[in-house]
Parts: sequence; C-alpha cells; structure tokens
Amino acid sequence: MLKNEDFLRDELWDKIVRPIKIIHQSGVVLPYIFNPLVEVEKMHQILRGIKSSYPEFKIEETLETLETIDGHARISSDTYVPCHNDLLADNFILVADRGKYGEPMYLIDWEYAGMSTPYYDLADMFQEILLPREKESEILKVYWGEEEIAHHTYMTDLFKPFPDIYWFLWSLIQHNLSTIEFDFYNYGKVKYDNAQRNIRYLRDHYGLKLPS
Repeated sequence: MLKNEDFLRDELWDKIVRPIKIIHQSGVVLPYIFNPLVEVEKMHQILRGIKSSYPEFKIEETLETLETIDGHARISSDTYVPCHNDLLADNFILVADRGKYGEPMYLIDWEYAGMSTPYYDLADMFQEILLPREKESEILKVYWGEEEIAHHTYMTDLFKPFPDIYWFLWSLIQHNLSTIEFDFYNYGKVKYDNAQRNIRYLRDHYGLKLPS
C-alpha cells in the first residue's frame, strides 16, 4: 500500500500510471456514469435536505463556479472511459512477488468507479496526494507523453476543484449524520480551501473568467 510520499519517487511513476492507463484504455463499459458536476450537485442536494446552514462557506457561489468550469472543459459523456474516481495513495498496492502476480501495481476499492473522464481521475489523484506541480507535470508526461502536455495539464487543472468540493460536501453531511469519532468539519474545510486555491489558480494562471 502506497503512502503520499511514495508519489515523489520517480522510479515508481511508471508503476503508478500503468494500472490507471490499463483501466482507462480497457474498453470496459461500467454501468455507472460518473459526471463530476452531477456528482457534486447530488451531494449538495443531500446536504440541503439535512437543512444545515454553513454561511462561512460560499457553497452556492462555488457550485456556480464549477458549472462555469465544466463549460470550459466541454467534455461529452460520449468520450467517458472507465475510471476509478478515488485514487488516494491507500488504493495503490505495490506487489513484491512478481512471480505470483502479473502486474507490479494494483488498484483496490472500486466503490466510486464509473464511466468518467481521465482528467477527473488524474485530478482526483493529485488532490489526494498534493504533490508539487512539477511532480504532477512529470507524472502527466508518463501518462500522456510529451505531446500536447500543456493541454493535458490545463484539462487536469480544470477538474481539480471538483473532487475537493465533492468531499467537502460529503464531509459536512457526515458531520451531521455520522456516529464515527472523526473531525469531519475540519477535514471538509481543508478540502474546501484546496478547491478555492485551485479556482484562484485557474483565474490567475489561465485567465479564466469565473464567478467570484
């Protein structure tokens, strides 16, 4: 099982990327459609149903911003491929005995798997691991190759706010409903702050006109 710091090791990048590309290029058709914007909106509807108010967060404004970002991405569901959609470090299993297993790395915990865009899968991984941007760039090159890497980086950046807002909303729901002893509120706040940071980056670096 990998840890976040393992993603800094360039000798592991091929092994990390390989199972992601295998599933993306497999041609498998999964029954669930995982549209990032729709999934965020579903979480928002659940939170609204709880009737809890969090004025310290600009939830409605952020959802409007995500809608605008989705419009910039312009990805049709017709181009969706099978995706894991929860690529945190714990879900990468590095195999020690290559004689027993055919691949050097496996992905586990497919609860959120569905047809989606590879850009969301990669963005979600980066937001879970929180690598320096230069390391993200190198991993993207392993996945895509050198050609059009600026475009692939831009598309990945567009999707970075989506998983963080998804898990932010999920955390507020759990804060209200869960009986588990865990600080869901502050976990969610970190996700919210990360999303806002990436939204600012889209404005400042790419010059996107996004709602304030």
